[in-house]
Amino acid sequence: MEQSQETTRGIEYFRDIVQSGKILKLSNPRPVNQGNSYLLPIEAFGKEWYFSLSRRQINDLPGTKGYHQPALALAKALEPV
Repeated sequence: MEQSQETTRGIEYFRDIVQSGKILKLSNPRPVNQGNSYLLPIEAFGKEWYFSLSRRQINDLPGTKGYHQPALALAKALEPV
C-alpha cells in the first residue's frame, strides 16, 4: 500500500519534532489496520517506544496547531534527563 503525499508530509513533520532534540530517532513507521493507522517506533539508547496515530491525525499534524504542542510534549517526555 502506497502512502499519500499528505501522509508522507505528516510523518516527516512528526519525525522533525521527535528528532529535534538530537537524541530520539523515529524509525520507519508501519501502516496497520489496512493503512488507517500507523505504528510509530521511537528509539533512544537501546530502548524503544511504540505509538500509534491514525492516518487522519498524521495527515492533519502539519496544519493543526492543536496537535503541535502534544507532539512536542511527547518528544520531551521521552528524552532522557
